[in-house]
Amino acid sequence: MGVLELYHDYGISYQTEGHKHCVDGWANTACPFCEGEPGLHLGVHLETWVFNCWRCGWKPTEEAIAKLIKLDERKVRQILPQYRKRNRRTSQIVLQKPQVSILPLKLPTGCGVLQRIHRRYLESRRFDPDKIIRDWAVLGTGPVASLDKIDYKFRLIVPIYWKGRFVSFQSRDISKKAILKYKTCPKQREVIHHKKILYGNPSGWGDIGICVEGIFDVWRLGIKSFATFGIQVKVEQIIQMSKHFRRILVLFDSEKQAQKEANKLVSRLRAVGISSWVESLSGSGDPADLNQIEADYIVRQLTKRCL
Repeated sequence: MGVLELYHDYGISYQTEGHKHCVDGWANTACPFCEGEPGLHLGVHLETWVFNCWRCGWKPTEEAIAKLIKLDERKVRQILPQYRKRNRRTSQIVLQKPQVSILPLKLPTGCGVLQRIHRRYLESRRFDPDKIIRDWAVLGTGPVASLDKIDYKFRLIVPIYWKGRFVSFQSRDISKKAILKYKTCPKQREVIHHKKILYGNPSGWGDIGICVEGIFDVWRLGIKSFATFGIQVKVEQIIQMSKHFRRILVLFDSEKQAQKEANKLVSRLRAVGISSWVESLSGSGDPADLNQIEADYIVRQLTKRCL
């Protein structure tokens, strides 16, 4: 049984190919949430049951199904288990990695090993430069650095790897003068768009994951953590989380909007069967601002709580 069987049983029309909104591994149907022309905007991922509308965004699984089959959510919760049992067909569905690169991936000109200015910046944030180089292959730029007419001077250059492959990079200003603290690889050069994957070291991932906002948070908390490159989490990232973890602690910064998005993410994760909850820090609101002893202690306590 699966989502398509549910659609068949309740007479829901759908398409899996031949339409501009169709993507491999998804089924699209008219969105009952959209105002005006519903189109085939509402997609459901056939393996994880994640619902997302091209126009109005992510929808909780039970709410979306209730709208589609015109039953209340209580009744939907009763019938879902018989359809959500994995079968051979759905367990073999693989979400293809979206290829978006037009130009070859490369680093900015003037990129090289970390110099004194880069090391001092990392030390000012209580990071060990040698450990960061060893663990994350971080590079740096000097006064002249560019790629596709984008200025990357005086930045840390952080390679992004996915399944052992270099797919993109993110940069962080160290001069304190740049308008944009963070700049990513030009989209046309990314092998995989960075917002469709997670940042971290998968070799250290297990059943339990700690979800954070950015690369510095991962550097501080270590290999049990991963980052979503900001608080706005994409459907593709939810799918990757569902493939790698059974339980996820969401540890975003303490500011109001970040906490709002953290709670929203927890709801989305629970909708696809991942045990999840929000954790917060007392004192420092940013995991990256912890000292290493504090961070190591917090990781031990959080993971112990999950056992």
